[in-house]
Amino acid sequence: FQAEDGIRDVERSRGLGDVYKRQTDDIPDNGRYSTEIPVRSNDRDNPEIVVTVILTVAVPEPVERRIELVRGWSMISSNVDFTRDYIDEQGPDIQLILADIIDHVLLFKDGNGHFCASAFDFWGIPAWNTAEGYLIKTDEETVLTLHGYPIPPDREIELEAGWNMIAYYPDFEAAFEDIFAELVDRDLLQLAKNGFGRFYAPDWGVGGDIVAHPGEGFLVRVSRDCRFRYPDER
Repeated sequence: FQAEDGIRDVERSRGLGDVYKRQTDDIPDNGRYSTEIPVRSNDRDNPEIVVTVILTVAVPEPVERRIELVRGWSMISSNVDFTRDYIDEQGPDIQLILADIIDHVLLFKDGNGHFCASAFDFWGIPAWNTAEGYLIKTDEETVLTLHGYPIPPDREIELEAGWNMIAYYPDFEAAFEDIFAELVDRDLLQLAKNGFGRFYAPDWGVGGDIVAHPGEGFLVRVSRDCRFRYPDER
């Protein structure tokens, strides 16, 4: 499509009907676009009908997220959907995402026991799942920079009964008792832990004041399979 001040030619091919194709190799810039498509009619008085198509494009702009890593283990997550520069046929490529700090990465693990060890060129996790949290071990303090499109804070996360290592989608800080209130109200949350060993046990009234920060990942234990969304900022 072109903007309203101009219309791109339509490529027309014949088969069982008339097929109209648009070049969609690149996403157009944000804005309002329109074009006209002629359609043949059996009506003798109106042998051709012109259909106006209007498209509004509002694609979020990519952002940069910086995650500070301590020497040793950090539990992290992404609250952005990675740009195409970091995606291969299997999804977001962990080797590409970690490229800038790869010399300092000793291990990278998910919550299911799979891991990556760059020193041995071993990549046992096929792709970065943005719904999950990860453990990363580095040999010094460093910063991991992520590039992508902001994930809506209330995107749904699926949890399995038992332990789950999950992402933190919001771009704001919030207390554990607030972000996990939905699970507590449904009597599902048993424990929630951050990467520093602090835990929230709602049944014991402990740890509700722990603050969640963008870039962190969390371990949560639930009593059964369920779905979960983070709340809006208060």
